[in-house]
Amino acid sequence: MEGSGAASQLAAAPPHWRLLPVRRVLFPNQVAAYAIGKRASVATIHQMLEKLGISGGRLPEKSRAREDALLAVVLLREKSDAADGTPPVHEVATAARLVEVRTKQTELKAAGEAVYTIVVEGLFRLRLGEVLTPEPVLLTRATRLIDADAEPAVAAAYALSLALATQELIKMSHPAVGGESLAALKAVAERIVSLGDAEYHVRARALCALVDALASVLDASAGEKQSVLACAAVDQRAELVVALIKRQMEVLKLSQKISAQVKGELTKSQREFYLRQQLKAIRDELGEAAHEAGDEQGEVAAMASKLSEIGLPKEAEAVVERELKRLRQMVPQQAEYAVTMNHLEWISSMPWQLGTNDDLQLSKAEEVLEREHHGLPQVKQRVYEHLAVRSLTAGTSGSILCLIGPPGVGKTSIGRSIATALGRKFEQIALGGVSDASDIRGHRRTYVGAMPGLVVQALRRAKSRNPVILLDEIDKLCRDGRSDPSAALLEVLDPAQNCAFTDHYINTPFDLSNVLFVATANASATIPPALLDRMEILEISGYILEEKVQIAAKHLLPRQLRCNGLSPSALALPDETVAALAEGYTREAGVRGLERMIAAVCRSVAVKAVRLPEARRHEWPMITVWPRDLQSILGPPKFEHETAGRLSRPGVAVGLAWTAVGGELLFIEATQMGGSGELILTGQIGEVMRESVRTALSWICTHAARFGLHGATAGTHLLKATDLHVHFPAAATPKDGPSAGVAVLVALVSLLSGRRSRADTAMTGEVTLRGHVLVVGGVREKVIAAHRAGIQRVILPAANKKDLHDVSPKALEQITFIFVRSVSEVFEHALLPLESKPTIEADGLEGAAVAVRDDDEGYMTSSQAAPPLHRWLERAMDQSISKL
Repeated sequence: MEGSGAASQLAAAPPHWRLLPVRRVLFPNQVAAYAIGKRASVATIHQMLEKLGISGGRLPEKSRAREDALLAVVLLREKSDAADGTPPVHEVATAARLVEVRTKQTELKAAGEAVYTIVVEGLFRLRLGEVLTPEPVLLTRATRLIDADAEPAVAAAYALSLALATQELIKMSHPAVGGESLAALKAVAERIVSLGDAEYHVRARALCALVDALASVLDASAGEKQSVLACAAVDQRAELVVALIKRQMEVLKLSQKISAQVKGELTKSQREFYLRQQLKAIRDELGEAAHEAGDEQGEVAAMASKLSEIGLPKEAEAVVERELKRLRQMVPQQAEYAVTMNHLEWISSMPWQLGTNDDLQLSKAEEVLEREHHGLPQVKQRVYEHLAVRSLTAGTSGSILCLIGPPGVGKTSIGRSIATALGRKFEQIALGGVSDASDIRGHRRTYVGAMPGLVVQALRRAKSRNPVILLDEIDKLCRDGRSDPSAALLEVLDPAQNCAFTDHYINTPFDLSNVLFVATANASATIPPALLDRMEILEISGYILEEKVQIAAKHLLPRQLRCNGLSPSALALPDETVAALAEGYTREAGVRGLERMIAAVCRSVAVKAVRLPEARRHEWPMITVWPRDLQSILGPPKFEHETAGRLSRPGVAVGLAWTAVGGELLFIEATQMGGSGELILTGQIGEVMRESVRTALSWICTHAARFGLHGATAGTHLLKATDLHVHFPAAATPKDGPSAGVAVLVALVSLLSGRRSRADTAMTGEVTLRGHVLVVGGVREKVIAAHRAGIQRVILPAANKKDLHDVSPKALEQITFIFVRSVSEVFEHALLPLESKPTIEADGLEGAAVAVRDDDEGYMTSSQAAPPLHRWLERAMDQSISKL
């Protein structure tokens, strides 16, 4: 039935067709124009013109009837899987006749080929076969697709339904229908509707043409139109078009509804404008129009317009409407006018809807974090986990991370790198010294000089609702009896509450759940437990020497060269020079002091460069600074390893201490003098450390009589005529904690037995009255301090063995770890044999220390035999325990 008029002139469809891929579907009986610019399509039109013997223009009737004027118009597919270079096209095309060709001589392609605009007329459907010649002209096999007609009664019913829908669609002024198409469709629809029921055969014959005509003008996608074209059954084709018409009518109804609402709002606005103009005229008559120009025409009108465009939530919109209403009733000279205007200005500048899209590429995050920071595996892994979760879920809830570690290890800079990796804005809030909760939650507007809190100010600067905000030095918050800023942070850092955070100044909820908060601290002990519970703790340890050398080469030296105006080829610092700087001129867990020393070296080189004539500066050779050159630049080293010298006499032991700035070596000195049994403690130590010293001394006194330390007997107290003085050097530094118990015990036993402590051994652990060694904290920082000081052996409580998994592998390789459970194991590894006659009578018991290794990890753990003192103390302790 299709193409009955146009296609009837063809005796039979040719087997081979020229193929013309296009972006719009052509239906039978449709006349359409196409712009031709592709090389193969241009070649096809060019060949057809040559075959027809014309150069362009409208084809004569005689030329149109020729087979050379025929071509297959087919829709291009979205994607192609073909590997032979053929264009991706659909299987069903439309046979078309070339009607007109216009050549655009002014629009030339890169290869110099002309661009054609052609007009074609659709004839009938074709089913494409294989492509015979892909270049230069696309030639394909094709067969005519015969329609599967429906039953006459069914076809007549579809035709009537489509005609009625067409009339309704035309009444609703469908935007895609116009001109001659509108008139033709309207006439066909009216003709079909006017037919009686007895003339259903006429309606049935008109169905195919009506379906194709409607499909060609409906506002539908190319894929939907291709589905109609490819459908062989006419009744199914009609169902598809009916569905498209109904959908388009729904869209038009909704559009008309929206237009009516907009018109109603416009009418309301016009009415308000009219009333305001009347009010203005009345004020003019009363002489009160002096401030009217500054109201509606000035700041208030501009502020109202600004607030209406930023997409405020309902709560904020209600606050703004109330404030604007109050503002319109004020005169600019009122003090409240400036306060209210400033409040509205802050609301308008908040990022209510502005935000950034997270960059969820793990590879980019890894590249950024590895490039900008060395080490920090826990922090990097947490960022990768955040990106992975965001990639798998649609949630946008923020997170609260707390980085705890000594100064100079990169806590602050890692926050900026996290923002770069996520593609977010970055803001920093310094909390050190903040003592007022109003600094966090803002001041109420009733106070003079009131302003929003630090969180709201950071959001305003970031101009984003989901930045990365760094809460720097959260452990330095100050508290007093009047205000507690840490309590104000509870709502900010609580994921269940910060979705409706209300600043006292803004006085309207703001959603903080999309913000990624990163807090930094040197120690968790000074952070309130409630605040600490709301954060995810990531501990960052200090760097060992090898890591500092790598950080200096990758980050510190290039940055200081740029800061001091030196080229990369101006200065070279070998690894041994950086190591000498780290060991001799800085003693820190981080690299901040190391960077200052490198900066000093760069400045000295910059001075030499400036003293050269300007003409010779570009010829300046690279300067290599060796360790021997440092003393002339920086002066003599400030630090040196003094462990061996300080342990040259009995009564001294090396402990390990944890501080807020990292681990440190703690020397403990003990001496004995005549007196009345008094214990003297010096070195600004806390109460817990005083108890550790008394506990160690009590254990020694309990067992001293059994092996006669310095002449003690069973009836004589060890300190009856003797005073003991225990001193903790660096007396200006406060010290406290139980972990010095083992070191104190070793120092006292070394003093009373005359056996010196090993200079290559440091120790930590808490001691009980029963001689047990208990677990302590800060093991990672203490091990790094021992490695930094050149200690080769570290005695740890056996329960702390699990804490070594966070220690640098380099430190694990270079330090021998000895795990002990009781003090009887400590003396074997901490004290050297007597160099002269022993001061402890051992009743002829002799033995040699034999160290064994743990088969699991190679750490030294115990002894099979022991020197006399060890065996005496061990036996005495066992006997004391057995009596309990």
